[in-house]
Amino acid sequence: TTPSYGWVRERMLADGRWRIAPEAFVERLALHKGPEVGLLLVPRRESAWSNSIRFAGSGDESVVVLHPDDASLRGILAGDWVALTTEHGSLVATAGIDETLRPGVVSVTHGHPGSLTGTLTSSRVDVDLLTAMPRASGLPVRVDKLGM
Repeated sequence: TTPSYGWVRERMLADGRWRIAPEAFVERLALHKGPEVGLLLVPRRESAWSNSIRFAGSGDESVVVLHPDDASLRGILAGDWVALTTEHGSLVATAGIDETLRPGVVSVTHGHPGSLTGTLTSSRVDVDLLTAMPRASGLPVRVDKLGM
């Protein structure tokens, strides 16, 4: 049997899991429409350069990282210049290929000089109702190879 104590008992389900999600969150999940068509942007973290830029120099160029299948469909090779575009803005960076990304996912380092992902978001549209934060992950994006 699963032990239960105090307030936990009233939130515990028959199989031992807890019911602790805020109601507003549960209601928001019900509105989820499932995966969006096309590519989705997810943030990428590279903590080594962001807190050590003074010592390491400016760091590498910003990179838009794609799964090999997504890059191939668009005729994009590692090192090509690409435009990453959302309904709110765009940025230009070089392409990178990473087979560990899921197909349909594009990743850009958060806060990298020269390609601030904030230019892809809006403070008026797609703002999270619970946190009042702009949507910064799972953004529908388009990636186009540039002739640079």
